[in-house]
Amino acid sequence: MTRKFTFPALIAMLLTMAFATITPVVAQTATPSVEDELNQLTSDVTIFGRNYEGDLTAAPVDGEAQPVMSIIQVYVLDDAETAEAAFPLIQQLMQEQLEVVIKTGFETTPVEDLGTNASLSTAEISQMGVSITVGLYLVQDENLIYIAAAVAMSGPAENIALDFLTFMLDHEPGDLDTVKFNKEGGSTGGYFDAMPSASDADALHGMTPAEDMYEN
Repeated sequence: MTRKFTFPALIAMLLTMAFATITPVVAQTATPSVEDELNQLTSDVTIFGRNYEGDLTAAPVDGEAQPVMSIIQVYVLDDAETAEAAFPLIQQLMQEQLEVVIKTGFETTPVEDLGTNASLSTAEISQMGVSITVGLYLVQDENLIYIAAAVAMSGPAENIALDFLTFMLDHEPGDLDTVKFNKEGGSTGGYFDAMPSASDADALHGMTPAEDMYEN
């Protein structure tokens, strides 16, 4: 059954929480017009997501970004047309929510060779002399939308986000009808099988899976 197509602002909320651990934040709601436009889209949608947490007690390595958090999601829609229409709206929604939190704008550039449509949005702030960066990749490929975001200190977060995105694009999903969901992490089936797990240490940048999300 087709239901109202509502992209939750979960990723923006979680990135806000990540910034709350390292810098004061101000609550912000999404611009109604963007949400309204998204809500005009109708499609069945299945959402897979996994959040990763960095170890802020670990000593930073000179010249390397210190990961704070990474979030990846895959949205499975009915068709490519709906995914293409949603792509710029999701990008705008996330940026508007986060720009007020970090009090600076995002720089967004198109990215080639990553699906039908792809963009990278980056921003940087300084808090008590520490550089804090956010990198957000958004990719539409046929009826799929991939999101990979990262927050880091003392280095570019977009490299971390790209590694998570590339991992998903390079791995095949499992059967969408045999998903075994575990909120604490370690879910299997569907696009959970294409996401780095605790056993993929080389892909995690020192982070650990913290929570899964699944909506069907």
